[in-house]
Formats: sequence, C-alpha cells, structure tokens
Amino acid sequence: MTQLSQHLDERVARPSLETWGTLLVGFFLFLENSQFGGPALLVADALCAAVLLLLAAPVLAKSVPTSWPLLLLPAWAIISIFWSSDPLGTARYSLQLALTCLGGVAIAALVPPRRFVLLLFGATFLFALVCIASRRTGPAADGMVLVGLTGSKNQLSYVGQMLISTALAVGVDRERHLGWRALTLPALVVGAYLVLVTKSATGVLTAALAAALFIGFVVYRATAPSLRAWLLIATGVAALGLAVAGVFAVGGGGLDSFRRDVLHKDATLTGRTLLWSVASDAIAQRPVLGHGYKAFWTSGDTNAIGLLRSVNVTDARGFGFQDTYREITVDLGVTGLALLALATVPAFLRLLGRELSRPDHVEAFLAVTAVIFVIRSTVDMSVEPMYIYTTLIYALCGYGLKRRDPATAAGRLSVMEPSHAV
Repeated sequence: MTQLSQHLDERVARPSLETWGTLLVGFFLFLENSQFGGPALLVADALCAAVLLLLAAPVLAKSVPTSWPLLLLPAWAIISIFWSSDPLGTARYSLQLALTCLGGVAIAALVPPRRFVLLLFGATFLFALVCIASRRTGPAADGMVLVGLTGSKNQLSYVGQMLISTALAVGVDRERHLGWRALTLPALVVGAYLVLVTKSATGVLTAALAAALFIGFVVYRATAPSLRAWLLIATGVAALGLAVAGVFAVGGGGLDSFRRDVLHKDATLTGRTLLWSVASDAIAQRPVLGHGYKAFWTSGDTNAIGLLRSVNVTDARGFGFQDTYREITVDLGVTGLALLALATVPAFLRLLGRELSRPDHVEAFLAVTAVIFVIRSTVDMSVEPMYIYTTLIYALCGYGLKRRDPATAAGRLSVMEPSHAV
C-alpha cells in the first residue's frame, strides 16, 4: 500500500507535466514529419524540442547514468567544429543535431512507451491525411507522384510505413479504447495507399517487412512459452534457407532481375552507387575524425559541388550520401560511427531481448521499428538535424535503456497510465 500511495501521490503532484508533455510530444512529432514550411517550421520545431528538454530536464538529469551513451554522437559532432573544413556550418548543424537527439531522449523520459505509440499513431495519421489533402506532387523516375508536405516520395512512403506499423500496434491492444482501435482500420488503408502511390521500392519493402515482423511477434506471443524456442529455431532455419537461396540467385543473375523487374531500379540504384563511391573516397581522406559534421556538403568541396550539379540540386542542405553509416563516417570518421553504434546497438538489442523474453505488443512495435531503421539506414538517411526519424531513433534508444515496468511487461497497465486516459 505504501508504494501504491507513493505512485498516486506522484501522479497527483505532476498532472500538468504529463499532460503538457504529452500534448507537446504529439505536436512535435507532427511538425517533424514536414519538410515544407521553410525557416518558420524549423524555428517552431526547434522551440518544441527546447520546451521538451525543459520539461524533461529533472527526469533527464536522473537518467544520465544509464542514457549517457546517447549523448556521445551529438557531442562529437559539436567537437568536430575544431577540425571542420567549414566550422560555421558544422556549428550550426551539429547544434541542430544535438537538439534533435535530445528531443528524442526527452520523449522517452516524459512519455510512457504505450502512450508514445498512440501519440505517434495519431500524429502520423493526421499528417498523412494532410499530405493527401494537399495534393502536392514531385518528380520521380516514373513521373510526378504525391509527395505531400514531406517534399519527397521516399519520405511520404515512410510516413505510410510508420502509419501501418503504429496502426497494427494500436489495433491489437485490447486495453485501448474501442474508438482508437476502430480508427486503425482506415489508417491501414491510408498507410497502404501512401506506400503504393509513391512508388518507392524502399517504402514498399520496409512496410512489408515491418508488418510481417510485427505479425510474427504477435504469433510468438500467442505461442505457448514451451514452444517459443522451437518457433525461433524454425524461423532461423527458414531465414538461413532464404539467405542461401539469395546467394544462388545473385550468382545466377537473379539479383539483377529482382532489381530491374521488381524494384524498377537501374544498375546505379537511382544514383546511389555513385554517391557511395564518392563517400568511400572522402572517408579514405580522413578516416578517423572525418571532415567535420556536414562540412563535406557545405565547405565548397569540388566533389560535393560536382555531385550536386549532377542531380540538379542547388541547396546542399538535406542532401546526403543516401546511406546513414557512410554519411556519419564521412562527417565524423569511424569514431563517429562507433559512437552511433554505442548509442543504438545496446538499446536495440535490449528492446529485441525484452520482446523475446516477455512478449508485449508495445515492445514488439519498438523492436520492429528498431530493425527497420537499421535496415533502411543502409539506403537512406536516418540521422539528420531536425529530422523526425532521428528523434524516433533516439526515443527508441531511450526506451531501450530504461528499466521495463513490470506491470506493462505482464500485459497490464501501470498505475501511472490508467486505461481511461488512452
């Protein structure tokens, strides 16, 4: 009774913090999805992140002993000012990166994971509807396609993928209000529409993989504990068989056929191989420290200028090597890449381990999303200043490093998160 009274006292003592924090996180997630709005949007986004940090400051201070690895990459980006070929540009973008990363950590500190999934679902669904209503299109290999407020077909397809993932997570939660669960049905339709209409191969593959993994975890949870080990073994054998088949397919030209006929990609993967070749050369020049955060694109490097001109890009902001790991290594060297791994790998493994040891639909969503980010980062940018997916990655890391609530792990709501609130 003493612990219960303490929990209730804490809840009564900080209702405004939880309420305002929840509302602010929802608005922040909505804002960060958009790349359409110019400086005004950037300022609003930064202000939201700053207020989030202020609200979460007391909790963040207590979590430093466990969350310190999440601070290393943004700190290293700021330190890279001292050897950057464009110190002013590095200062600007590294501070934005730090604000973005800390915003994600603040979300994990302020909002319980179950509520976070609902907030992300609501913000993503609303943003998807606004994008469709905008009818804003952009160029693609197949002609003009819907890009909405994101300004990119790939980014809009990722909105669709995230909407599908969050809708599945909310839909299977029997303790949610029936209204929220009913809303997931049209959300799934909207998410699938965005993935298909944008004609993004990456979006289609990640959406299909995320749905398959989540459904697999649902089946895993429904399986008797004594049989789960056998289910994992069977899954591993099937995955190994697919890997072997893939090796033979590559040798027989099957990979080229898949790329050409299924993904509708040319041999350069829409120019990615050229970007990766230049990235490898840039990494070889300064492998340990890198060129300074974002300095390769902003310092007037001749290779960067040539690349930008080849793809008719006049503004280097937001442009990159279409590979998160190469981009980080160019900017911050193998040291920066190691710091990114130190922040993400332990946290993501803990998320996956918790889902396998004590399955839960919220943990399943977090683990699946972590896997999708790891895979998608090989062909696109995931860690960027003032970018929704950077925020989400660091929120996932924050949840991964936090101690799991026993009540939530058992499939029940904690005292701090009553069912009528969500």
